[in-house]
Amino acid sequence: FDILLIGHEGHEEVIGTSGEAPDHITLVDGPDDVANVEVRDPDRVVWLSQTTLSVDETMETVGALKNKFPNLLSPPSDDICYATQNRQIAVKKLAEDADLVIVVGSKNSSNSQRLVEVALAASAPKVQLIDHAEQIKETWLQDATTVGSPPAHPLPRSSSRASLSGWPPEATTTSKTSPQPKSQQPSHCPRNFDATYVRKLAA
Repeated sequence: FDILLIGHEGHEEVIGTSGEAPDHITLVDGPDDVANVEVRDPDRVVWLSQTTLSVDETMETVGALKNKFPNLLSPPSDDICYATQNRQIAVKKLAEDADLVIVVGSKNSSNSQRLVEVALAASAPKVQLIDHAEQIKETWLQDATTVGSPPAHPLPRSSSRASLSGWPPEATTTSKTSPQPKSQQPSHCPRNFDATYVRKLAA
């Protein structure tokens, strides 16, 4: 079989997976990459996915692959981590309600960068990416009345709250959690909650 690995070039998971069978794995970096894919036998091909991709992102590429390879096989179990999809949905909602969206995550993380892109695409007025609260600049908060902050990775509530501890003390904080039902969550995905924080700044 040839294995078509859907993911982003350079991602650690993609590098590690490709190293397991380099002669049989071909990276497919999005639907635009499908035209370049060649396999030895179109009747013996299966797809796998980088687990941190969103469902929408993965299935768009799978659809393009199936158009080219009608007999493409799916993996025996769901490779997609729904926590990624849940965070992107939450960011879209935050972008509708917040004057400023601050994503808590590493600048080197594809998850973090993707959440910034999602917030901007959802017409968030301002979006910033930080590792911790000390990086928040007072100028960002000027004219902002509602600030939303999702974590780019699954974090316990205590970790998420700690990352926001440097925010103005006069602000009020509310939080929401979006646990994924276990029946829909692959066993390899984190099961801790993703917390989204919203701060109402004092007038």
